[in-house]
Amino acid sequence: SSTTPAPSTPSKQSDKGLPKTGPEDVAVSAVAFGILAFLTAAYQRSRYLI
Repeated sequence: SSTTPAPSTPSKQSDKGLPKTGPEDVAVSAVAFGILAFLTAAYQRSRYLI
């Protein structure tokens, strides 16, 4: 159950066995969090408008 896409690593089975967390993973997680927060804010804003 991996929700974070890893384009740099072709094998998804080695996600749990990664020895170190690369900066790309941090960036991807930050971008995903920002998108999620933006979607949540937009959803609440649309609810208030309607």
